[in-house]
Amino acid sequence: MIDNFLGQKYILKKSENFDAYMKELGVGLTLRKMGNTLVSQCQLKRNDDNIYTFTLETPYHCCSINFELNKEFTELTLDNREVRTICRLEDNIFIQKQQAEGLKSTKIVREYKDNELRTTLTVGDVKAVRIYGILEESEESEEDEDTDSE
Repeated sequence: MIDNFLGQKYILKKSENFDAYMKELGVGLTLRKMGNTLVSQCQLKRNDDNIYTFTLETPYHCCSINFELNKEFTELTLDNREVRTICRLEDNIFIQKQQAEGLKSTKIVREYKDNELRTTLTVGDVKAVRIYGILEESEESEEDEDTDSE
């Protein structure tokens, strides 16, 4: 059940084939290089009205989507695509589908497990896998210190 994972923060630990995924989406070389080096954090929350919020943060950018399950909404992606998105849950799996006229469709599957979040991103025949670990309090403190020193 997804309730066990709501509010938990995760940090990127491993990434496979992400450059090919971004290239298939049409992301330029400079943004792909940046995207491949950034360590992101993410979190899924739900409020009392059953509105979910998924937040993805990098050192340079933060984006959040607010949504109701199984209801289409407009989303502006990190690579600046405006897409129609629908999200659904299957037990501990959060599935996000993005579509836009004239653009390639994307499917993002986030599988929450006891100690990790496995994200599989698919566009066309290209798949990328990103593994997130639970963000420990000590890692959060280090992030805060890094931000304070800038």
